[in-house]
Amino acid sequence: MQDKTTSLTTTSAGIGLKINLRKTEPMKINTTAQIPVTVGGKSIKEGESFIYLGSVVDRLGSTDSDIKSRIGKARTAFPMLKNVWAFKNIRITTKLRILNSNVKSILLDGVETCRTTKTFLQRIQTFD
Repeated sequence: MQDKTTSLTTTSAGIGLKINLRKTEPMKINTTAQIPVTVGGKSIKEGESFIYLGSVVDRLGSTDSDIKSRIGKARTAFPMLKNVWAFKNIRITTKLRILNSNVKSILLDGVETCRTTKTFLQRIQTFD
């Protein structure tokens, strides 16, 4: 990782760019290496997790924090549709389509790229 960071530093310096040490947080996934990454002799603080395309990626490579994030977003979206749920003139089938398109889509967006474990599936089905 240090070699790639050094290469990035030298390449970017060649075109007039420099790495912002306050905004840069490398993250090592599934490794036991504890050697810090440095830029210009200064050590960079390592990140514990980050969000990539709406999915939470953490240091351990687990999906627990991603599941919590997805369920939290879907729980926020559900009450926003309370006027739809309370309106008597809308058929149940239409309400289910709205639920699927507005709440479940938030819950399941990008889930095909996640590692699906038994716990992951149970938590998604429990929410559903």
